[in-house]
Parts: sequence; structure tokens; C-alpha cells
Amino acid sequence: MYAMLDVSAEVVNQSIGSWFDQLTMSGSAQIAGNTSARKQESPGGLMLFSRPFVAVLLSAVLLGGCTPAAASPDPPVVPADPATALAGAGQPLRETVRLQVAQGSEARYRAREQLAGVSLPNDAVGTTSAVTGTLVLGPDGQIVRDESKFVIDLRSLQSDDRLRDRFIQMATLQTARFPNAEFVPEAATTPFWSGGQASFQLPGELTVHGVQKAVTLDVSATITKEEVTGTATTEVTLADFGMQTPRVPLVLSIEETIQLEVDFKLVRR
Repeated sequence: MYAMLDVSAEVVNQSIGSWFDQLTMSGSAQIAGNTSARKQESPGGLMLFSRPFVAVLLSAVLLGGCTPAAASPDPPVVPADPATALAGAGQPLRETVRLQVAQGSEARYRAREQLAGVSLPNDAVGTTSAVTGTLVLGPDGQIVRDESKFVIDLRSLQSDDRLRDRFIQMATLQTARFPNAEFVPEAATTPFWSGGQASFQLPGELTVHGVQKAVTLDVSATITKEEVTGTATTEVTLADFGMQTPRVPLVLSIEETIQLEVDFKLVRR
């Protein structure tokens, strides 16, 4: 744009110069006399009606409208659609919502152990995808405790060592008598159904090895209109549920605290 302005100004200046030259060659005494009579000096010493002044004046008149276009404003920020959440932010659900565990969910334990012949501690990790259950929210957004429960089939837990798995199921968990772990959630510490990203605590009753104990899950979740996905974690001890610490020749020691983790996907039904 500014290059075009420079070229246009040069063209106007050349045209004015040619016009002044023609006036001089014509020998018109009247024009010359009038021009001489009207010459005045500006405060800066610029002669009015001189060639440079007229060139600048006409350039400004002709090109004054060619200013750069103003920058367009940023597009307005569109707020998130409340319809993409289970309910609008700060709004009640207005109906009962049932969220069922879907394929892709996984439960696991994580225990720190020291193996014989290994210099550094090792994390024993057992996983299972045999996770079922339902979370029911009433119209007021509160968890319907009598209809909400998650079940994990402990018989399908697998780690990277079959001997470990067999020992844990037979001697520790005793899955022949207590095949499942169950968690019954209570009221969450935040109305997580509003949508988006949420981190909150979910207290409830965990039953393992026939023993029921109150625990609190730390939950990080992503909530949309149709599903809730995320991770829940908590820490327990074997003694909490009446289980003994495994003692075998290959395992020198195992930490008392066990990390329980669940990657969940709940789908609206």
C-alpha cells in the first residue's frame, strides 16, 4: 500500500512540474505577474504557490483517502455449549442419569517390592479389564447410593509374573472365597456433572476379602453429555482388609501401602 502511495506521489509531482514548465514557456505576463505578486514566505521559508508546495498540496488532496484499512477486530469468544455437559453449569440435572461402565475401563494394583538378587525396588503391577458397574445421579445431582456400585473381578488380575499372580489369588486375596472387590460411592465433593475437566474426591465403601472399609477416591475426570472418563486412585494397606503381607523366598520385602487405580469410562444409558 505505501509503495503505491510513493509511486502516485511521484506521478503527481512530475505532472505538476510539466504544467509549470508550460506556463513559463508560454510567456504569459499576466500569470507571471499574478504569481509574483502572490508569493509569500511561510514561517519555515517555503514559498506559497511554488512548485514543491503545489505538488505536496495536490498529492495530499488526491491521495488523502488512501489510508491503510483498520485491522479487523478479533472474533467474539463463543462460550461452551451447556448441552455438551450432563447439565448446564450450576444447573440441576432435572432427570435421573445412569452412567454405566463401558469397555476400555481397567483396574490395577501397584505394590513396591524388593526381590532377591535385584539391587533396586520393583513395582509389582496387576491389571484387569473385568470392571462392571453403574453410577446413578438423581435429578438433584446427588449419587443414588442404593443403585450405584462398581465391581472388579479379582480372579482376572494379571501381572508380569504368573507365580506372583497365583500366590496373590490363593494366599493373599483368596479369590476362591472372595472373588470380587466392590465399591459403593457416596456424595461427591463437587457437582462434577457441569462438564469439562473436573478433579474431586469421591468417598465410599470398599469391600475386599470380605472386609468393608470407608475410603476416598481422588478422581480426575472429563465430563461430556454422553460419557465420563478419567482416573480414580486411593491407597490402602493389606492389614486394612485382614490380609497378610506375602512372604516368599523370592520377595525380600513388600511395602505395606498398596496403590489402587482405576481408569474408567462411564457411558450414559
